[in-house]
Amino acid sequence: MTNQNEQDEDTIKGIKGSEGSLSVSDIYNEFKPLIKLYGESYEPLKKAVFYSIIGSVICNNQICCSDINEDTRVNLFVPLKSGHGKREVKEVIKQSIQSIGMSYCEPTSLHSEQLIGKTINVNGNPVINKGHLADDYLVFEESSELFTEKIYQETRDYIKIALDPIGHNEVYKKSVDTSRKNAVRYHPKCSVIFFFQPLPVDDKIVTRGLLRRGIIISVEPVQGERYTALDQSFQNKDVSNNWRKWIDYLKILQGQEFNWIFSDEVKTKISELSKKLIRQGYNKGNKAGAYTDIMFFSLRNILLKMSCIQSVINGRDELIVSDVETAYKDLSVFWNIQLEFVIQKVKGEIDYMQMTKEEKSCLLILQAKQCLSEEQSNLMIKEYLELISQELDCSVDKARHLYYGLKESGYLNSNQIGRYSSKVWLTEMGKKKVAPYGTLATLHTLKPKKSLFKRFSRRSKSTN
Repeated sequence: MTNQNEQDEDTIKGIKGSEGSLSVSDIYNEFKPLIKLYGESYEPLKKAVFYSIIGSVICNNQICCSDINEDTRVNLFVPLKSGHGKREVKEVIKQSIQSIGMSYCEPTSLHSEQLIGKTINVNGNPVINKGHLADDYLVFEESSELFTEKIYQETRDYIKIALDPIGHNEVYKKSVDTSRKNAVRYHPKCSVIFFFQPLPVDDKIVTRGLLRRGIIISVEPVQGERYTALDQSFQNKDVSNNWRKWIDYLKILQGQEFNWIFSDEVKTKISELSKKLIRQGYNKGNKAGAYTDIMFFSLRNILLKMSCIQSVINGRDELIVSDVETAYKDLSVFWNIQLEFVIQKVKGEIDYMQMTKEEKSCLLILQAKQCLSEEQSNLMIKEYLELISQELDCSVDKARHLYYGLKESGYLNSNQIGRYSSKVWLTEMGKKKVAPYGTLATLHTLKPKKSLFKRFSRRSKSTN
């Protein structure tokens, strides 16, 4: 007869080196009933917490893909009304993390010292007492004040550093009466979930960078789901077997080392689907487009993390295209929720990347010439530089400097076709930037060119 331990090994598949594989849907189906929230509206939140817990458990494994260095932590920002499930989510995270010997904390103080720690004196000897950022998983139960109050700016700065890739996220604190060798200094490995009320938020919360370090999962269950939940909550479903499988699964994951391998095909797929996510943001209007600019590279990194988690669940070090596609499918749902939250709840246009009048004029020239894509453009780079020079009454060198700056920033693109031909056109980001400015009738470039002699004469008179 097979004993219990052998049965456990049979139920937990998908671990590197095991026979067979347990698909993400299999292990996720074991996990999902643990969060006792009912209705399809909660599905994205459950899936995001699932990624976050697994990412926290394996975060000691570094992701190195070409020039990208990341870790597997998936941090969450959850705007949630009171009585809509925060306690149920917290309890599952807490039990999952603590059951495998990792540290869990719900900070009650937002003071920066509580998070980073301090050097204390014990019997005349300095002892470095690390703060909550040294724990494995943190849950901020109410983050609204953390996001907004000026007195917590230092706290926000420490958290932002802590959530940078592990190894590049050293936090440091030295009081005036402490020597440098006794300063608090370490690389946090904490994953974080921030709960806050789904009220309108200031654009500075977004532009200062904290929300760029995770996924926003906004949940709004419909009334019918809440009525159904009243009935389901009395059914007392036994999830003890789910808990056993889930915790055993995490324990085995915890002891694994992963050295992810990325084929050229996988890298291409990550790049392709990252661009698809970016277009998803640009297509939802100006505010979503401005937020997409902020999240431009973060989207790629989150997709990379989630793809690695997919490969882990399926028992492989080497990623395959289906890992990326499955991660993309989930992230696309998360991203759409995130964009809707930004559109509805973030005040202002969150476009802090202000452009000079000269730069805007350069983009308006392309719009006026209908250079809206590579296929639509018939404007050569040389001709474009001449138009900039005419419009701004500047040298071609200055025009070239503006052109290169806008191309580097991603507002326009160009292509050299052979030796004597080229094209230049607006990117999606560039089109969003000029969209509010409407008509271009005031541009000089819509008028007949002045001769070089007249331009030179006018400049001569102005200097006399």
